[in-house]
Amino acid sequence: MSILELERRLLDLINKERVLEVIRDFLSNIQTLRELEKAPSLSPEEINWLFKEIIKNEKMSIPLVRTTLDRELINIRREIIAIKASLLKDLRLFIFPNWRELVRARWTGAFKKKVISRIMDSRVVLLAAKEKKWRTVYGQDAILLLGPGVYHCQFSLKGMPHPVSFFKPIHGILLPYSAYEEALSSPPKIISEFFEGIKQLLYIIDLSLENIDPSRRTFVSRIYSRVLSEVSMPVRAFLKSIRDSRMAPSDVNDLEFLSALPESFNRILITDKKFLKIPEDEAEGGLPGLVGYDPSLHKIKELTEDFPLDEMLKNIRIARERFLKYGWEILMQYL
Repeated sequence: MSILELERRLLDLINKERVLEVIRDFLSNIQTLRELEKAPSLSPEEINWLFKEIIKNEKMSIPLVRTTLDRELINIRREIIAIKASLLKDLRLFIFPNWRELVRARWTGAFKKKVISRIMDSRVVLLAAKEKKWRTVYGQDAILLLGPGVYHCQFSLKGMPHPVSFFKPIHGILLPYSAYEEALSSPPKIISEFFEGIKQLLYIIDLSLENIDPSRRTFVSRIYSRVLSEVSMPVRAFLKSIRDSRMAPSDVNDLEFLSALPESFNRILITDKKFLKIPEDEAEGGLPGLVGYDPSLHKIKELTEDFPLDEMLKNIRIARERFLKYGWEILMQYL
């Protein structure tokens, strides 16, 4: 099926699910099936569909009808999940559970002009819409992981007893390709043929589970739940951020990339116009675990000549929309 056909089928199934749920709730109030015509919020067409496709015998007992509806709802919900999985194809959640270790960062940064005494953890969660490899002006292979995400940091301030959490929405990650390869080839977190994407330095969560045998999906879901429970704070920060309209940038001056490239190491890469609008508490007060901002986004021409910024904006918006429509519930069931 095409995406359009899948979306139409999904809408049809969601409506049928609603109809069956309304009818099931109404069963406790009736003595005969024909009384279903009085069910609220249902049209004559929907009642006719019920008797034609689901309940083909009007003399069926109410308990048997309830059992029939339950069975049909299970089948509909399974198909809904399968269609959503197909619509999420190629969308994966990338989680870097220890950003500082991967990029070998040392600078602890600052927060609201206060000294950070210790970084407990620094993590990145990104909905990867596209991966683009390129060669920088310095001859280094690099990769862009494009998509809406968050940088999350938990740290201690000097003189304060309790840790502080901070997160910042981003639209992608720029990495030396060697660092990306290191993350991909780091030791497995879980030794299993089903979890080759779960490594010590990078968790890749396949939201669709399309390539997993149906008989193993429950097992895979349980492992995903266990893995994500360890990074629940940044994942929840991601879920909070992705609903914000700022995660659907319409202008290149809205873009913010977390960079580990040597020329903009551990900084947020933005345009010079965006730099002028950075809040004072961030521009001067510091970013936890990061060096700060770098207004050099327009200088990565070796990347943008082949992958224009306008195209990046489109990819980010589409990925966000697809996730909110089809992926939100799937990710939430793991938390």
